[in-house]
Amino acid sequence: MTTPDWTVPLHDAGLAADPATGTVLAFGGTESTTDGGSAPSTATRAWDGDLWRPVKSPVVPPGRQHPLLVSDAAAGRVLMLSGVSHHTQPVPPARSATRPTSAPSRLRRSDWLADAWTWSAGTWSPLLDVRSQVSGQISYHHDLGAPVLVGSVRNIVTGPAAVRVIAGTWRWDGTQWIAISSAVPRYALTALGYDPHGGRLVGLVARNPINVNLPFSGTRRPLPAARPGTAEAWIFDGHAWHRDSALDPLDQASGVLANDPAGGHLVLITALGHTWALQDGEWQAVIGSTSLPATVADPNARLHAAAIPVGIVLVTTSTEAADQTWTFNGHEWRYHARRPSP
Repeated sequence: MTTPDWTVPLHDAGLAADPATGTVLAFGGTESTTDGGSAPSTATRAWDGDLWRPVKSPVVPPGRQHPLLVSDAAAGRVLMLSGVSHHTQPVPPARSATRPTSAPSRLRRSDWLADAWTWSAGTWSPLLDVRSQVSGQISYHHDLGAPVLVGSVRNIVTGPAAVRVIAGTWRWDGTQWIAISSAVPRYALTALGYDPHGGRLVGLVARNPINVNLPFSGTRRPLPAARPGTAEAWIFDGHAWHRDSALDPLDQASGVLANDPAGGHLVLITALGHTWALQDGEWQAVIGSTSLPATVADPNARLHAAAIPVGIVLVTTSTEAADQTWTFNGHEWRYHARRPSP
């Protein structure tokens, strides 16, 4: 058995459920370098029900931060798209006879990746025909039987149209993105989920987090970020997006959406630690989920969630605290320590 993976934090990693194994897979993130800088991680990790463990793949994708990972249930695999390769390297401070040593600065280099990979049978495989950068939010749509992206697709092609960026709502057909609609919400989404009872996509807009998955959206300028303090819900009816104020997050905080296999509902977990289930067309507080707020409550936290047969796995990352992993069984949250107790 492989040993627990404590060396690579989950901050900046992508997360998705593996439909073939019923576990959660994580890839990428940010690693510290020996010179005091940072680099994108190539680590693959799997959740074993209590700990994150490293997974060795015969083929390893290039390291990246913030990749889009989604469970492709119909194909029985995980799909990984784009991400950013961000490096930092400290610059030695300048020294002068007349001035004290200045604080060290950092060189930064970022590249947005234009590739796609699938995880199946314990290995990563590149989709060689895919040359597009994608940004936005992604979720599996059970009625369509395919992942759906709300955001932008930037095709890397040759010839006169060297770069073409198109914003819209897209369906993955196994090899490429097919436009469902040119409609997008007026603001960049910060969370996306599928409502199994309504057969619809639910998108959330919140200003709290820094949404790194939106470096470009649209042909001329990025979709605007929501104004500070905004927390809005948007519904996609198959043709267009509409505001639905009845589904606005009740605590006006950013959050993440995931399907609860136990209750069969779409669940909203906010950065303030509250848990809500979408029932009868409204958010209802989940009774018993009171252990999460006391520990997680951080309006600046980034949340990542994936649903597996036994419940929801939630990872919270923050610049103020170490990564945390929680599991939800439909009624209550359980915290999993990153290192076992001595």
